[in-house]
Amino acid sequence: GDFFDLGRRELSNISAVFDRASMVALPPAMRERYVRHLVSVLPAGAQILLITFDYPQHEMSGPPFAVTPGEVEALYRAYAGVKLLSQHDVLDENPRFRQRGMTRLVESVFLLTVR
Repeated sequence: GDFFDLGRRELSNISAVFDRASMVALPPAMRERYVRHLVSVLPAGAQILLITFDYPQHEMSGPPFAVTPGEVEALYRAYAGVKLLSQHDVLDENPRFRQRGMTRLVESVFLLTVR
């Protein structure tokens, strides 16, 4: 189905979301629409475990696209509490990205709590 067709009724009993590949799969122009829709269909108090990757975007065109912690904060701060849980370079664990010429691949894990 189409994520943007989801409504509040379908997600009324959802208390948690695991976003491991949605945000990083979207080009920058679509991210704000994605976030606005996601928080509009989730009940208050729902938590989102969000995993993003940050890297020099010019080294790879994506997807996955680079999403900085600052962008996560900017996109979600009006709708949710944002807490950075962990951040570490995972390039050595992902040799296919090194083979593509990447010099850094930082994985960030966030806990977002919808207001």
